Amino acid sequence: MLFFGVVIILMGIWLIVCSYFNWDWVMKIWKDADWVEALGRNGARIFYALIGLFVVILGIFWIIDVIKVR
Repeated sequence: MLFFGVVIILMGIWLIVCSYFNWDWVMKIWKDADWVEALGRNGARIFYALIGLFVVILGIFWIIDVIKVR
């Protein structure tokens, strides 16, 4: 469980770092261009940072066993 929790935390940190540095290639991958169009560039960055924060908290809860995964 510890390994998966750490992986989830790293994914959340990656989202936060991508939104902070405003990397162009991140905003253009997959369907993310739709988010940028709907929210604007800064709105999409804030959205990704919030998702990243949520994912980090989810990983922490997984590690401390608040979330039970079988």
